[in-house]
Amino acid sequence: MSMNKQQIRMIMIVICLVVYLTASQQGGFVLPFFSLSSIRDGYITGFQGPKIQFAGLEWTAGQTEGQQELSLKGTTFQFDPDDATAGECDLVGEMTSVFLPKGTKPHTLIPYEWWDSAVATENPIDTVTWDLESEEEANTTLAYQMDIYEMKWYFSISADYQEPPFVIGAKEFNNKRYVNTRIWFEFDIESYQYVANIPQVYFAIGSMRLSNIAIGGRLNKQEDVEPTPECRVNPMSKGSIRNFYYTLFNDQSSYEKGDAKYYRGRTLEPKLFVDRLYTYYTLENFGTYWGSEEWWDIQGIKKGDVVTTEWTITVFVIGEWTVKDIQDLPEDYGRTPQYRKSWFQLMLEDPNFQFFSFLGLGALIVLFLLIFAPWVLFAIFGMFKSGRKK
Repeated sequence: MSMNKQQIRMIMIVICLVVYLTASQQGGFVLPFFSLSSIRDGYITGFQGPKIQFAGLEWTAGQTEGQQELSLKGTTFQFDPDDATAGECDLVGEMTSVFLPKGTKPHTLIPYEWWDSAVATENPIDTVTWDLESEEEANTTLAYQMDIYEMKWYFSISADYQEPPFVIGAKEFNNKRYVNTRIWFEFDIESYQYVANIPQVYFAIGSMRLSNIAIGGRLNKQEDVEPTPECRVNPMSKGSIRNFYYTLFNDQSSYEKGDAKYYRGRTLEPKLFVDRLYTYYTLENFGTYWGSEEWWDIQGIKKGDVVTTEWTITVFVIGEWTVKDIQDLPEDYGRTPQYRKSWFQLMLEDPNFQFFSFLGLGALIVLFLLIFAPWVLFAIFGMFKSGRKK
């Protein structure tokens, strides 16, 4: 049986419609991206004080593992160790600057008590003074002062997956997990001197303490997404502190001792007053999940883990700190988890999905009739035409 041009044209239109509807419901077409990227060129912020950025990863995922420094360190990153649309899932991260908190705006993801506690802190939290004899002038005493501040810093990391309509290879949403994976951060503690020859201010990191943590995320203001059953990160306990290292990946072979810093003729502690420090956060078991939460749901849901953390950075300041980063935390801070309900759940809950599903089903029926029983369609069209003539 041969088909005329009109039938072929209708078949192509229906095929394109079905492919488009499938792609739109599956998340669309995904362009490939670089396996490890970071978005920043220049500097992080122009404020005085410590600045933090993503620096590198040590990862284990499936049968692959590795260690890689970010070619462009920055405040965001996206990592995929293999194919852009198949294989292991992606790790995506973002962060705030290190800042002094202000304001009382309510937040959807960050619990009220987090922010209430942050803005209640009166900085500096302490001031230490010393009266020391001058090493240059006899019988002269100089007063030295060190202020101690508590600053806030937030970062959020998610396990994302690409879901194009046609995938060759393992699907990124199919329970792909990162284990014992370290996300490394670099602290830049050099201070800006905005005008030549003005007095210098020096900073040192006293401690980095986990203040709060949220595992899982929120799709909107009503619907929370629980983490996957296996999800574990380290640390998880409030009050936990992180070690600092002088080199990325604690690589002793690359350590170079920096120049000593001086303030009013006195040497500052070289172990504390440095230009760079490094630390890491561990994703012990972190990734995507594909499974059923209801006995009747044979297709299952798809979702990825998210962790959002709040840190208290204790900072020692010697000298006059004039340009401070003081800000409010943006509302709804924290990455949104990738979450896709099954076809069965969407058919029960989502009117838009119901409409497009029935539309797609109708298109498939038309395609089937065009190929195998075109006379049925001609008969239907004939009935419509005869009805209009009457």
